[in-house]
Formats: sequence, structure tokens, C-alpha cells
Amino acid sequence: MDNNTGRLTLALDDLFANMSEILADMTPEQRTKLRDAVPAGFQDQIRAATTDTEAMLMAGIEATTGLRGKAHVPPSGVPDWLRLGALDELARLMAGTGRTCIHNPSFYRPQPIFAAAHKPGLVVCGRCLAMLIVRGENSKVCDGCGHTCTGPENKDGIHETVVMIGGLAYSAGMCRDCLRQCEAL
Repeated sequence: MDNNTGRLTLALDDLFANMSEILADMTPEQRTKLRDAVPAGFQDQIRAATTDTEAMLMAGIEATTGLRGKAHVPPSGVPDWLRLGALDELARLMAGTGRTCIHNPSFYRPQPIFAAAHKPGLVVCGRCLAMLIVRGENSKVCDGCGHTCTGPENKDGIHETVVMIGGLAYSAGMCRDCLRQCEAL
């Protein structure tokens, strides 16, 4: 976590973890004020970016694995290192302290954007996804615990996982043990 954005990351984590309670405690008037505080066009852009990001991910997963489907889990169901990593990328983007691809994606111009655990501080647009590809020996290292996997032939491969927050898709490679911990939450 970046020192400049660490507090924002933790505040976002607390907000997302308690969102349903916060919204339940709000009066209808407070909800209206909150909704009206965000311009309608910006709300539409965020929804479109989220929908487009999810569609891109699902198409990529189906094309490479033949599998369909998705799993929506509450923030408490995502391991801390993965959830906070994704939120830190979002916080850096909001604060303008992270690096971006040449197309300069911005929190304030919603679009599908991507980041990866193995390249902290870098956010790219869909055209620049190749910047996030992990190659060589690094492609065998679990982003959660650092274990170097020996490969699927030994039943010790890396399992790609993606956390979505709005239009941000944050990817990480997990070893079998970290994946089991994730499934157990």
C-alpha cells in the first residue's frame, strides 16, 4: 500500500464492508441527496464501465477456458491481500498518484480499466492489457503467499482470479493453498 493512499484504501475498505448497513440507516431524503450529489451522466458512465468490464472478462474467460459463469462474493469473502490490493489501485487512481498506460485512464472518466497484483501502481485501459502480462518464472509465483508453483502437471499451477470494483478489474495469480483459503471464506 502506498503511504499517500493507504488511509484512503482503508477508508474504502471500511465503506464497502459496511455499505449495506450504511444505506439501511439512511433516510430516503439522505439517499436522494447522495444520489443527486453524483451527476447523472457520471452515474451512467460508471454503470456502463462496470458492465463493459464484466463483459470483457467473461468473454476472455470463456474464450480461454470454455467455462461460463461468475461468482459474486461480499468483500468479507475476498482475502485481505487481494481486496486491499484492488482498493489500493482504485485509491491511487482517485488520488492521481498511480502510473497509467499512455491512454491515461482516469477515475473521473469511467471506462473499463485493469490492474494486476504483480504490477502494483499500474492501471491500464483495455487496449493496453499486454502491459499486465506476467512472463517467465514470475508467472509461476503466487501473488498471495509468494510460493513458486511447479506447474499444472504436478497439480501445483497458478489459478487466475479477478476482483471487480466498478470498472476496475484487478487480477492476481493464486496457488492451490491460497485458492482454498479464498474458497473457505
